[in-house]
Amino acid sequence: MNNVTLSLVALATLGGAAQVQAADLTPEEQKAEAIKAKKAAIDEVRKVLNAASIEIEKECPGVKDPFLLKLSNLTKELNDIYNDDEVLEFSEEKQAYYNGEILNVKKEAIDKQNLETAKATLDRKYLTLKGEYDDAIAKTANYPNVGPEYKATLQGYGVENVLAEIDAAYKSGKISKGTQTQIEGKMSTLSNMINNLMAGINKAETDYNNNEESYKNVIADFNAAKTAYDAQLQNVIKALPTPTYENWQKEVVKDLNAQYRLLLEAKKKVEAAYAAGTASKQAAELQGIIARAKGVILTLVDNKMKEAAVEDAAKATADAKVKKLQAYLDREKAKLAEYNLTDCDAAIDKVQTQIKNMQDDIDKHYANGQNNVSSQDYVTMEGEINTAIGSIKSGDKYMKSVDQVVANKKAQLAMNAEIESLEKALATAIEKAKTASEDTKYNAAAYFQASVDAINKNITKAKKGIEYQFGIKEAVAYKSSAAYKNLKNAIDKGITDYGTGTDKSLVAYNKAVKTAKDAKALLDKLIEKAKDTTVTVDATTYGGKIATIKGEIDAINKAVTAAMTKKDDAHRQAMKNAAEKKISEDIAKLTDDYDAYKLTFDTSNAEKSALAHIQSAQDLIKAESAVLNAIGVPKTTEFDEKYGNQATDIGTELDKLQDELDKLETAKTKAESDYADAKKAAGTDEAKLLNAAAEAISVLAETNNGLKDLKVKVTALNDAAKAAADNVTAYKATIKEVNATSEAQIKLDDLRSGLKITVKPAWTYYDNAMAQYILDLAKVAQETEDAYAAHTSVADKVKLIGEKDVIIANAVDLAAKVLPNQNAYTAQTGTITAVKKEWQAAYDKVSNNDLSDKGPDFLSQLAKQQENINKLAKEAETEFGKGAAVENQTAFNDAIMGIRAKLDEITGKSKTDYAANVNAQNAAQHALFLTEFDLSSGAFSNSVTELNQFRTIQREDLRKNALETNQLVKVHENIYAYAEKLRQLQKNELDKYNGFVAMDKAYGADNVFFDSDSYIKDAKKYKAEIEKLLKDYEDKVNDYAEGLISEDLTYAQDKLNAGNTAIAAFTYTGKSKAFEDLATLIAQINTGKSNGGTFAVKVDKQWLGDLAKANVDMMYDADIEAACIAEKAALIAAVTKIYEDEKVKIGELPEIDTDQILKDLDVHKAGTIDVNKDIVPSLATVPTINRNCGAYIGKILANHSDVYANAVQASKDIVANNKAYEEITKNLKAADAVLAQAYKNFSQLYSLHMKNNATDALRQIELDYYAQVTLANNYNESQACVAHKGEFQNLAKTFQAKVDGMKNSLIDFEITDVRTKIDQVKEEYNLAAAALGLGNVTQYDVEALYKSLKGIEDNWNLPASDKKKKSYDTILNELLGHEATVANMYKTLNGLYDNTKVAETTADIDALKATVDKKLAEAEAKAAYNEILTGKYHKLVELLRTKYNSTVANYEAKQKENHLLFFKENFAFDFGVVNEALDGARVDDLVADYNLYHNNDLEFDKLNEGLAELNTLHTAFQEHIKDFVSVEETAKAAEIARLARSIAATKADIEAAHKDVALPSSTLTDDVAWVKNSILTIQKSWTNSEVPVRLSAVLTDLDAAHTSMTGKNYSPSTMAELNKTYGDITNLLNAVNSYNDDAVDGIIAKDIYGKPLKKAEKIDYLKQAWPLMVEQINTLAKATKAFAERTDEAAYIKGDACHDGNVNVNDYDLVRSWILKAKSFESVVNELGEGAAYGGDMDEDKTFTVADMTRISNLIFRGSENGETKTTTRARATRSVEGDQITIAKQAEETTVFGKTVQIAVNVTNNASFTAGQFDVTLPAGMKLVGQELTGRSNGHEIFGSELSEGKYRILAATIENTAFVGHEGALVVLNVEVGSDYTGGTVEVNNAIFSDADGRSYVITRGIGDSTGETTGIDSITAPTMKERIFSIGGMVKKSVQKGINIIVGEDGTTRKVIKK
Repeated sequence: MNNVTLSLVALATLGGAAQVQAADLTPEEQKAEAIKAKKAAIDEVRKVLNAASIEIEKECPGVKDPFLLKLSNLTKELNDIYNDDEVLEFSEEKQAYYNGEILNVKKEAIDKQNLETAKATLDRKYLTLKGEYDDAIAKTANYPNVGPEYKATLQGYGVENVLAEIDAAYKSGKISKGTQTQIEGKMSTLSNMINNLMAGINKAETDYNNNEESYKNVIADFNAAKTAYDAQLQNVIKALPTPTYENWQKEVVKDLNAQYRLLLEAKKKVEAAYAAGTASKQAAELQGIIARAKGVILTLVDNKMKEAAVEDAAKATADAKVKKLQAYLDREKAKLAEYNLTDCDAAIDKVQTQIKNMQDDIDKHYANGQNNVSSQDYVTMEGEINTAIGSIKSGDKYMKSVDQVVANKKAQLAMNAEIESLEKALATAIEKAKTASEDTKYNAAAYFQASVDAINKNITKAKKGIEYQFGIKEAVAYKSSAAYKNLKNAIDKGITDYGTGTDKSLVAYNKAVKTAKDAKALLDKLIEKAKDTTVTVDATTYGGKIATIKGEIDAINKAVTAAMTKKDDAHRQAMKNAAEKKISEDIAKLTDDYDAYKLTFDTSNAEKSALAHIQSAQDLIKAESAVLNAIGVPKTTEFDEKYGNQATDIGTELDKLQDELDKLETAKTKAESDYADAKKAAGTDEAKLLNAAAEAISVLAETNNGLKDLKVKVTALNDAAKAAADNVTAYKATIKEVNATSEAQIKLDDLRSGLKITVKPAWTYYDNAMAQYILDLAKVAQETEDAYAAHTSVADKVKLIGEKDVIIANAVDLAAKVLPNQNAYTAQTGTITAVKKEWQAAYDKVSNNDLSDKGPDFLSQLAKQQENINKLAKEAETEFGKGAAVENQTAFNDAIMGIRAKLDEITGKSKTDYAANVNAQNAAQHALFLTEFDLSSGAFSNSVTELNQFRTIQREDLRKNALETNQLVKVHENIYAYAEKLRQLQKNELDKYNGFVAMDKAYGADNVFFDSDSYIKDAKKYKAEIEKLLKDYEDKVNDYAEGLISEDLTYAQDKLNAGNTAIAAFTYTGKSKAFEDLATLIAQINTGKSNGGTFAVKVDKQWLGDLAKANVDMMYDADIEAACIAEKAALIAAVTKIYEDEKVKIGELPEIDTDQILKDLDVHKAGTIDVNKDIVPSLATVPTINRNCGAYIGKILANHSDVYANAVQASKDIVANNKAYEEITKNLKAADAVLAQAYKNFSQLYSLHMKNNATDALRQIELDYYAQVTLANNYNESQACVAHKGEFQNLAKTFQAKVDGMKNSLIDFEITDVRTKIDQVKEEYNLAAAALGLGNVTQYDVEALYKSLKGIEDNWNLPASDKKKKSYDTILNELLGHEATVANMYKTLNGLYDNTKVAETTADIDALKATVDKKLAEAEAKAAYNEILTGKYHKLVELLRTKYNSTVANYEAKQKENHLLFFKENFAFDFGVVNEALDGARVDDLVADYNLYHNNDLEFDKLNEGLAELNTLHTAFQEHIKDFVSVEETAKAAEIARLARSIAATKADIEAAHKDVALPSSTLTDDVAWVKNSILTIQKSWTNSEVPVRLSAVLTDLDAAHTSMTGKNYSPSTMAELNKTYGDITNLLNAVNSYNDDAVDGIIAKDIYGKPLKKAEKIDYLKQAWPLMVEQINTLAKATKAFAERTDEAAYIKGDACHDGNVNVNDYDLVRSWILKAKSFESVVNELGEGAAYGGDMDEDKTFTVADMTRISNLIFRGSENGETKTTTRARATRSVEGDQITIAKQAEETTVFGKTVQIAVNVTNNASFTAGQFDVTLPAGMKLVGQELTGRSNGHEIFGSELSEGKYRILAATIENTAFVGHEGALVVLNVEVGSDYTGGTVEVNNAIFSDADGRSYVITRGIGDSTGETTGIDSITAPTMKERIFSIGGMVKKSVQKGINIIVGEDGTTRKVIKK
C-alpha cells in the first residue's frame, strides 16, 4: 500500500476513532500513536508466531526445519515492518494475513509430521504382514499335496498390493485417520486370512486321502465359518447403525453374504465329492476357500467398526468445534439482542451461515454415503469463522465491534433518558407554571412561552444530535462531549430558569396583589375611622398618610399591569419589582392609635386558664403511666418470653419513655407549686396575680405539649409490644409443625424407608424425590425462623403450615405409585425378551435364504427393528426410572405390536420378492455394465468429435501440424479400431446376462446371480486406451498451438502487470478487479492449456483473435479508463465524507454562526472537491484530482479542513469568553442592583429630579456604570473577556461607596427644594386669599410647613455623635411625608381659585413627552436593525425606554393625584434627561453604526447580483467549451476550476467584507468585473482557436476521402462529379475560416459563405458568430461524410458485379446470368448502375463474356484476374489461332410417341487450354432445345443454357475453379434437340463462339460452323418423327419420352432397342 506519511488518501479513509484522535493530537503525535499501534499489533502476531514455533519444535521433530525456516522468513518480514517508521499502519487485514500464514505453516508442519508418522506406522505393520506372508509361502513347500493350492491361495491375497497402496497414499500428501485405519484393517484382515488358512494346512495334508474324515473336517470348518458369519452379521447391525452407516452396513452385509455364498459353494462341492468318494482330494482346496472366507468374515466388521469409530470421534470433535464457535457467536448475539440491535446482523448472519455450512459439511461427510468426516480438515473453516467472530467482537474499519455497538446503544438510551427526564421536568415545570394565582387572574406560564420554545428547540437539537451520533456509532463519544454536555446543561438551566422564573413571577404576583389588596382593606378601615384627615401624626396629617398609602397601592397595581406587557425574564423582573414595592406605613397601627385603645386582660380568666393547664397535665401523666406499666417490666424472664427476639428493643424504648414521663411529671409538679407560691405572694394585687397566671400557663403549656408528644410515642411502643408478643405466639405454633421432631418429619422418614420395594433406577428416582420433600420441609422450618426474625410470623403462619401440608400430601401420593411402577416394568422386560427371540428367528430366516442384493436391505430393516427393540427397552427403563412405567404401558404395547408386525412384514416380503429381487440384482449388474459401456462409447464418440474439431482449424501452420505432422488420419484409424471391440464386448455381456434371465429362482437358491465385473473391467480398459490415444494427439497439437500464442499471451500478461502497476496507488474498492476481463482471458487460456483437450481449436477459433495486440490494447485502455473513473469517485467520496462529518459537527458547535461557517465550508469545498467534477479521469489527471481533494485538508487539524479547525477553535474561544462574560455580567448585575436600590431610594426625593450637583453626581455614577457595561460589551465583542474579567470583580463595592457618598448632599438639596416648594405654596395661598378672601384660607397653615421642615433640618444637622440625631432613612421618610403634606396643600390652594397653570403645565410636558417618544422609537428601530446593533445598543435603548416609561407612569400618576404643579419641574427634568441622552454621543454612535450596516447590506445585495451573473457566465462557459477539441480536458478542467476558484474567492472576499462591514468597496466591484472579463476573454480566445481545429478536422476528413479515391475505379462522369464536390466543400471551409478571423474582432465584411456584404457589419462573436460557424461546420462535416460515402459508393471494384464491395461467387454467377441473357453493357448500367457494369466487365470491352467470368474466378481464388500474383497487361479478346474450330454432328436420335429427340454434338478443336466457353445455337422451325450436357471433356464444369429468342439459345460451360477442359479436340457439349412433327428441314447454326483460358484471355472461334468451314455430320439426315415409335418402361408402361433408367423403344419397323439413360 502507499505508505506516504499521513497522506491525503490515508487520512481521507481513516475511521471515526482516528478522526477524534486527530482532533486532539498534532501530526507528529498522531504519527507516534500510529507507530505504537502498529507495533502493538505486530507484537500480537509475534505471540502467535512464537507459539507456532514452539509447537512445531515439540510436535514435529522429524520435519520441523523447512517450516521453521518459513516462520523465520515471516519473522523477518514482520521485523522489517516493525522497524520501518514510515509504515504507519499494520491493518487488521495484514494482521489476519500473517496470522493465517502462520497457521498455514503450522498446519503444513503438523500435516507433514502426521504423514510421516502414519507412513512409518504403516510400513512397520506392512513389514510384519510381509514376514507372515513370506513364512506362509515358504511353509507351503513342505506340503506336496495341498501346498500348491495353499500357495496359490496365499498369492491371490495380493499382499504386495498393500505396499503400493501405502506409497500411493503417501504420495497424495496426506494419510487421513480414515485411510490409515482402512489400510491397517486390510492388513489385519490379510493377517487373519493367512493365519486362518495356514492353521489348517497340517490337517489338510493329513486328510488329503481320507474321504470321510475330509468331509467331516470340511463340514466342521463350514459350520464354524457359518457361526462366525451369523455372529458377525449381528455385530454389523449393532456396530454400524442406520441411517448413518447404512451404506457401510449394506456393504459389509453384502460382502458377508458374498463370503457366505463361497461357504455354501464349498459345502455343496464337498457334499458332491463325498458322494463320489473324492472328498479327501478336494478337502484342502475347499478348506482353503472356507478359511479365506472365514478370515474375511472375521475381519470385515472389525475393520469397519474401527473406521466407524474414527468417524464418530472425528464427528464429535468437529461438532464440539461448531458448538464452541456457536457459543462464541451466541455471546455476541446475546449482547445485541438485549437491546434489539441489528447493526452487526449482516456480519452475524454471514458467520451464522458459515457455522451452519460447517455443521452441514460435517453432517454431510458424516452422513450415509460419505462417512469420511475424519478426512476433512476444518482448521481453515474454523479459523475463518473465528476470525469473522473476532471481527464482530473487535470490529474493523468497516464495522464497529459488538461492545462498541452496545455501548453506542447504551449511550443513546442514557442520553435519551436524560433528555426524556428533562422533557418531563419541563412538562412538570410548565404544568406547575400554569397554577393560577390566588385571585385566579394570573398564571405565569402564559408569559414564558419564548423560554419554552427555546428549551424545546434545544431538546429537538439534542434528540437529533443523539440520533445522528447513534447512527454513525459515535454516541459514546458524544455523550461525554462538551457539545452534548453544554446542550444538556443549557436545557437543564433553561428549565431551572423557567421554573424559577415562573415560580418567582407567581409568588411576586401573589405578593404584590396581596400587598395592594390588604393595604386597600386596611386603608378603607383607616379612612372610615379617621374622619378628620387634618389630624397630625409624626408631623404629618392623616390625610397625607392616606394619600401616600393610596399612591403606593396604585404604584403596585400599575407595576403589576406593566409586568403583564412583558415576556419571559423581563416579565419576571418587572413582576419582582412590583412585589418589592411596599406600603411604607403601618396602616393597622395608625387605625388603632387613632382611638388610643388599650387592651386590658381579664385577670379572672387568666387564673382559670392556669388551673385548666394543671389538670390537663395530670390527666395525661396518669393515662400514659398506665400504658407503660401494662407493657411489663424489662429484663425479667416473663418479659423476655413474652416479646422474644424483640424484648431488648421494647425494653430499651420502654425505659426511655418512662424517663421522659418522669421528667414531665416533675416539671408539672414544680409549675403547680410555683404558681401556688406566686398567688400567695401576690395577695390581691391584680397585676401580680395576672403575671403569676401567665407564668404558670406558659410553663404548663410547654409541659402539656411534651406530654402530647410522649403519648404518640407510648402508643407506638404499645402497638409494637403487642405485635412482638403475637409474633412469638405464632412462631411457636408454626415451628412445632415443621421442625426436625415434628410429626411431618417422622412421616417423611417412614415413607422413605418404604421405598425398598423397588429397585434402581426407580428407587433412585423415588428416593431423590423423598429426599427433596425432606429438604422442602427443612426449608419451611427455615422460612419459619426467618419469619420470626423478620417479625412476620403472624402473617406467614397459615402459608407456612399450608406448605407443610402440601409436602406431606405429595409424599404420600408418591409412595403409593412405587409398587405399580415396579410391576409394570417387570412385565415390560419380559415382553422385550420374547420379542428379541422373535427377531432372531426372523433374522436367521432372511440371512439363510435371501442371498439377493435385497437381502442386506431386509437385514438392515431387521437391524432397524433391533434398534427399535433396544430403544424401546431403554425407554421402558427410562420411564421406569422416572416412576412412569404405568403411564408408559399403552405406548409400550403399541410399539411392541408395531415391531412384531414389521418383523412379519419383512420376512414375508423377503420370501415373496426373492425372484424379483434376484432379477433386479442381475438387471442392476447388467445396468452397471451398460453404464460403464456408455462411458466407453461416449469416450469413443467424444474422441471422434474432438478429432473432427481439429479438422476445422483454419490457420495454415497450425492446420498442417494438426493434420499432417501429428497424423490426424492415423489417430482416427487407431481409435476407430475400438468400435468393433466395444461391439463384441456388448454382445458377449448381453448373451451371458440373458442366460441368467431365463433361470428359475427359488427362495434360497444361490446359483442364479449374474456378475458383470469382468465385462466392466474390459469397458474401462477400452475407455482408458481411447482417452490416452486422444490425449497423446491433443497434447502434441496443443503444445504447438501454445507456442503460437506464447508471445501474445506474454504481451497480454505484461499489459495486465503494467495496468496493475499503473493503478497500484489507487485506493478505490474493487481495484483488484480492474483488469478482470483481461485477467479472465489470460486465466481461461492458462486453464485451457492445463486442461488440454481442444485447446488448439480454441486458439485457432478465438484466442488468436482475443490475444491480438490491438484487442488487448483496447481492453487495457477501457480498464484503465474505468479504474480512473472509480478512483476519482473514491477520492471524492473519501474527502466528501470528511466534509459531511464536518458539516454535522460544525452544526453542533456552540456559540458560533454555524450558517456562515457552513457557507464558508461549502465555498472551500467548491474550490477543492467540486473542481474535480468536470475533470475527465485518466492516469494523467488522477493525481490532479487527488491534489484537489487533498487541498480540502488543512494544516491546523489532521484530517480536517482549516475552515472546520478554525470553527472549532472559535467555538472554544467564544465559550470561554461567554463564561468570562457571564462572570462579568454577574458583577455588573451586582453593581446594577446597588444603583437600582440607590435609585429606588433616591428617586423618591424631589431634588433628584432637578438639575443640581446631586443629580449630576448620580448621573455621573450612572455614566460610570454604563461605561463599565460598554467596556464589558466591547470586551465581549472583541472576545477579550477572559483577559479582562478581573477588572469587574469589586464593581459592586466601588459603586456602593459612590452611592453612600451622595446621601448627605442629597438630603441637603432636598431640604432646600422643599423649602422652595413651601414658598410656592405660600404664593398659592396669597393668590387664593386674593381671589376668595383671607377668611377662606386661614385654615391652611403655611408657616407650620416651614416649622416642620426646620425641625427635620435641625435634626439632620446634629453632629453624628448626638444620640438624638436620626438616621438617613428616618430623615428621608420624614422629608417625603412632609413633601406629601406640602403637595396636598399646594393642590388644595390651587384648586380654590380659577387658573390655567395645570393646563399649561400639562401641555408643555406633553409636547416634550411626544418629542422624546418619537426620538426613542427611532433609536429603538435602529438598534433592532441587526443582532450586532441589538447586542451593542439594546441596553441603552432599553434603559432609555425604562426611564421614559417610568417617567410617563409617574407623570400620569401625579396627574391623577392633581400634584402636577408641585412636580412639574421634576417631569421637565426627567423627560429632558431622556431627550438629552437621545441627542447624545451614544445615540449618535448608534445612528452612525446603523448607517454603516445599512449601507453595507445594500452594497452586499448589489455585489451578490454580480456574483449571480458570474455563476451564470461560468455555467455557460462550461457548457460552451464542453465539446471543444482544441483544448485538452485537463486544461478545461483546470480553467473551469480556476474560474470557479476566482468566483469563490471573490464571493468569499465579498462575504468577508460584508461580515467586516467594509462595504461599499470599489476593489470588490472591480474584482467582479475582472472575473467577468476573464470568463468572456478565455471563452472568446478558446472559441477562436476551436474553429480552425474543427475546420481542420473536417478538412482532414475531406482530404482523406479525396485521397482514398486514388487506386479506386470510377466512371468518367462520377470522377468529374466527385472532384467538383471536393472543390466546393474546400472553398466553403476556407470561407468559414476567414469569417472566424474577422468576426473575432467584432466586424465582418463577408458572410459565412465568403460572399461580400454591402458594407461592414458589427457582430457579437460569441452570441452571433459562434452559433453560425458551428452550424456551418456541422453542415460541411455532414457534406464531407456524404462525400466520403459517395467516394466509396461510386467506386467500383473489378469483378464486383454485385457492387457490394466484395468479389465472390455471387459476382461470378451474376455475370454468368448476364451472358446467358445476352445483357448489353448499357442495359446493365441502366438496371444496376455504372458500378455494377464496370465491375463485371473485367476485360473492359463493354461486352460480357466467359472471359469476364474467368477473370472473376481468378480474383476469387488466385487474387488476380489473370491468375498470377502480379497484375499483367489487360488481355483483350483475340480471334482464334489457326486450327481452332467448332463443328456440330448428329450423335444419336430417339423416337417417342410424342416425337423424336436428336443428340447433336458440338465439337471444339482448340490449341490453347480452354477453361470456359460460350456459343449461341440457332435451330430451325420444328426443333426445340430441351437440354444440354457436357461430355467427358468436362473437368468439373457446369453447363447452362438459356433461350435468347425463339429458336435461338446461348450455351455456357464453365467452372468457378477455372480448370481446363480435358483434351484439345472432340465433342464438348451434347445438345438434346426435340424434333417435332412440324419440322420441315433447315440448318442448325452455331455462332458467337467465345472461349477463355485460365488467364482470362478470350478466344473468338470463327472457323467451322461460324464461317461455313466446319462439319455438320449427320445433321442433314434428321427427319420428322412418325407416330409408330413407342417408348415403354421395363414394366411395359408407355412413356412420353426417354426417362432416367432403362427405356424400351419400339420402332416403326417393329424393331426394338434398349436405351439406358443415366
